[in-house]
Amino acid sequence: MVSTYSAPIAIVLLLLSGTAVADRSLSLKLTSSSKSSSTIRATLTNTGSEQLKLLNDPRSLLSLAPTDSFIFTSDDEFYPSFTGMKLKYSLKYTAKNGDGSSYTILNPKEAIEIDHDLSDAYTFGSREYLYGVAAQNKFYHWDDSTGQFEAVDAKVLSTTAKIVAPSSRKARTAVEKRAQFTQCTTAQQATLAKATTTADIFAKVAAGSLANFTTNGGPLYQPWFGAFSADRYKNATTHFNNVAKNSFNTYTYDCKPADCPDENTYAYVYPDIFGTIHLCNAFWKSALVGEDSQAGTLVHESTHFTVIAGTKDFAYGRTSAEKLAATNPVQALGNADNHEYFAETSFDMFGKK
Repeated sequence: MVSTYSAPIAIVLLLLSGTAVADRSLSLKLTSSSKSSSTIRATLTNTGSEQLKLLNDPRSLLSLAPTDSFIFTSDDEFYPSFTGMKLKYSLKYTAKNGDGSSYTILNPKEAIEIDHDLSDAYTFGSREYLYGVAAQNKFYHWDDSTGQFEAVDAKVLSTTAKIVAPSSRKARTAVEKRAQFTQCTTAQQATLAKATTTADIFAKVAAGSLANFTTNGGPLYQPWFGAFSADRYKNATTHFNNVAKNSFNTYTYDCKPADCPDENTYAYVYPDIFGTIHLCNAFWKSALVGEDSQAGTLVHESTHFTVIAGTKDFAYGRTSAEKLAATNPVQALGNADNHEYFAETSFDMFGKK
C-alpha cells in the first residue's frame, strides 16, 4: 500500500542577507503493520524546507522491489537470510531517460507511506523471533538547477517486530531448466548472441589482466578495487576466474520478466538461482560495449550469483564506484558495478585489436 498525506506546515521565515535558506532533510519511520507479522510500514517525511524530487531507487524503500533494503538485529542471534533480487540500475541512465514515474515528489512536511512485506526478500525462521528492524537511509534528490542527483541521508526511526515465516510463500525457481532463452524474440536472441560472446571476452580479458600483474594488479586495479593488497587481489582474481569459467552462452535469459522494478532497470538475478538472468528495459536500450553496456551488464549480474562472487550493490555508477574504491576497498571488492567497470575498461585497454 502506498499513500501520501500532508502534515500541518509551520512556516518559518529565516532571513539571511535578505535570502531564504532552504535545507534538504528526511526522516524515515518504520512501524509494524497489522497486515501480517512480516509487513513493515515505512513513512518517509520531508522534514526540510524545500520540495524534494526523490529517485525511486530500487535499493530504497520508495521501491517495492525485493532488494536488500532492511537491516536486522536480534538478541537470539538468528537473522533472516536474504533471498530477494540483486539488480543493475543506473542513476545516469535514469537522469537521461526517466519520466515522472521514476520519482516521488515530497513537499515540505509531506510524507509517503509504503508497506513492505519482508518475506518477499527474506526468509524467516519457522518460529517467531523478535527483531530490531532498520533500513537503508540513503535517498537521491534530483536538483533541476544543477542537473545532478544529491544524496540525502534520512534520519531513521527503527522499530521492533515479532516475525514468523508466513505459511505460504512465493517459491522462486529457475525460469526453465536448460533453456537458454525464455520469452525472447528472434531479434532479442540475436542481440544476446552478441552480448554473451562479448561478455565472455570481457571476463577472459579481465581475468587475464589480473593474472599478468601479480605484484600490483595492473593499471586498472586501484581505480576499481582500491589500494592493492595480496588478499584482496587474490579474491578479485577468484571472482573473475569464476566469471570466465562459466560461459555466458550457457546461461538462461528471461527477456520478458514479470518483476522488473521499473523502466530504468537493466537486469536482475536471484543470487542463489545460478544461471538465470532476467533482462529489463534499460538492457535493450544500452550499447553492446562501453560504459554500462550490455556485455558489462551480464558481467555485473553474474557476479551477484553466490557461487561466482556474491557481490552486492553498495554503489551504482562509475563515479560512485571510483569513490568507493578510493575510500573502502573492501566494499569495492564486494560491489558489482566495480567488477563491471573493471571488465569494461580492461576490454578497452587490453582487449581491442
